[in-house]
Amino acid sequence: MNDLEFNHDGFLVTFPVWILTTPDSLIVEEDGRTCHFSENPVFFSITLDGVRCMLVFTDEDLAQRHIEENKLVSCVPCALRDNIQLMGFLRLAEDKVPLVAFDVPGPKKQFRHLNTKDFIKQMEGYS
Repeated sequence: MNDLEFNHDGFLVTFPVWILTTPDSLIVEEDGRTCHFSENPVFFSITLDGVRCMLVFTDEDLAQRHIEENKLVSCVPCALRDNIQLMGFLRLAEDKVPLVAFDVPGPKKQFRHLNTKDFIKQMEGYS
């Protein structure tokens, strides 16, 4: 487990974190570990009270469970190793997806969601 951490108003994010995307949204380098997003990546979000939320998971098993429970057959989890990668990912979608949701467990269950732009601003101080 990576010991990188980011604290947002008492909410502690430990890296890596996982997002959901499609295999063709990723470009994997020859080392098999380094990953970049393609020119027009696809990311999975949910709607919370009529507002779109970008999905981020603090555990790969939670990401995989979300894929399986929601039958997202074209979806794969992608690890973001530090706050720089997470900020880059969130910046790709911040104008279209105003909230970021962590560890979404499924329908009707509670989870942590934050304003995407505010979250990015706070993360900039940790870069």
